[in-house]
Amino acid sequence: MLYSFGPHADGHLPYGPLVADTQGVLYGTTSSGGSSNQGTVFSLSPPAGGSQAWAETQLLSFDGAVGGSQPLTGVVFGANGVLYGTTSTGGQSDAGTVFSLTPPVEPGGAWTEAVLYNFSGGADGSQPNYGPLLAGTGGVLYGMTSAGGTNGGGVVFSLTPPAIPGRAWTETVLWSFGGSATDGTNPLGGLVQDAAGVLYGGTAGGGKKGQGSVFSLTQPTKPGGAWTERVLYRLMGNQDGSAPMGNLLLGNGGVLYGITSLGGGPSNQGVAFSLTPPVTPGSAWQEQIIFRYSLIGTRQYNPRCGLVVSKTTGILYGTTSGGGLGTVGGIITLTPPAAPGGAWVQNWIFHFISTDGGNPAGGLLWLNDTLYGTTYSGGEQNFGVVYEMTL
Repeated sequence: MLYSFGPHADGHLPYGPLVADTQGVLYGTTSSGGSSNQGTVFSLSPPAGGSQAWAETQLLSFDGAVGGSQPLTGVVFGANGVLYGTTSTGGQSDAGTVFSLTPPVEPGGAWTEAVLYNFSGGADGSQPNYGPLLAGTGGVLYGMTSAGGTNGGGVVFSLTPPAIPGRAWTETVLWSFGGSATDGTNPLGGLVQDAAGVLYGGTAGGGKKGQGSVFSLTQPTKPGGAWTERVLYRLMGNQDGSAPMGNLLLGNGGVLYGITSLGGGPSNQGVAFSLTPPVTPGSAWQEQIIFRYSLIGTRQYNPRCGLVVSKTTGILYGTTSGGGLGTVGGIITLTPPAAPGGAWVQNWIFHFISTDGGNPAGGLLWLNDTLYGTTYSGGEQNFGVVYEMTL
């Protein structure tokens, strides 16, 4: 446990993943707390000068109004060490914001926040929840909102920096969910991008049975053209999971790995799945259930965030928000089969017991054979923690 959040002006209840700079400093957000109790952006620096403790610094305390409020995911790095993130509420229409946080010129100075975009809650989207932004080429940011859009089912958007510094960023809706009876709706995760620039993500609702979907978005062939959405898989609920959350993981050969927070069997506690692209372009993608979370046995249930992979072993690592010996979640591994078509092997590698954290909701950060993450609750005062796990 690197840091345990406390009451008063400290941040509370971190819900998103962490990022790290080249010096090993961790950066993240809390969904509440701070001077206005509307959330914070913080850094956590490794021990220095003989100290054994990591040092937490509050970089920004959201004001609950113009500056946004309640960030429910983490931040990402852009050029020159600038951090970018979203708030789920606040802003001019209380529909959320996209913000930047620029480091000080002199060490120890104040970071500078700028609101890059205020969502209106209409056709441009509303409530960018749970999924971190994706930093693309040319400084373009990509993200999703869980609501709003022309059909009310959320959007995929891009945010392009101005040609002249200091001018307004340009938001473009790349796709508005819910335009057909089988399209996905209400995404609750982030985006990943392949080498060809194709975006991949999941939606918690919509699809054939209203249980969610996995989709791709392909760039237009000519500048200014429309992006092309394709639903790669529509979830069926009790059969193969429902309500995917967190980022997808893009593996070798274009295979996508993800989790659903519900469905997938009698316990209705979610699944881990893979989605393999077709050999013939345009054919169907093939879903495989890797693991069914359950209330039975050692009780793994309700995963909330995506998976990360060891590039040397191919083992997947993830968390559950419930279950384990302390019933407040833990960290698990999913080991691929030795031969194609075999069964994946699941194993607990850590059980939270509340005093050291509980209910992890943000994704894992893999850094030098160490996992870093946050928990939404637990710790010394039950306001959540930042933790590391050496593998």
